[in-house]
Amino acid sequence: MLNENLKFETTVHLNGKLLNETPLFKAFDVEFLSQLTFVIKKRIFNVDEHIFYEGEIGESLFYIQKGSVRLTHRKTQTFIKELGGDDFMGEIAFFTDDTRTVSA
Repeated sequence: MLNENLKFETTVHLNGKLLNETPLFKAFDVEFLSQLTFVIKKRIFNVDEHIFYEGEIGESLFYIQKGSVRLTHRKTQTFIKELGGDDFMGEIAFFTDDTRTVSA
């Protein structure tokens, strides 16, 4: 419902603010973060909802803004670790185009 210019400015402002406050992205320059604001998607997951499975192709990087994520080995249901606010996961598969793995 917003005109394109207002939509653009709103997207850059909101996503840029999130990125600027995120430790993972503090090392990147403003130009890169501005471009990144258009590919970021905010998702909310329900309790016990799977985010990804081991062996999947890593098409996304996940940053946990708030809440927590429990990493569990799929076959054995063995607890690996819990991640919380300002943690991230999935970066290795995302940047290497490798399949997802879960490690401590």
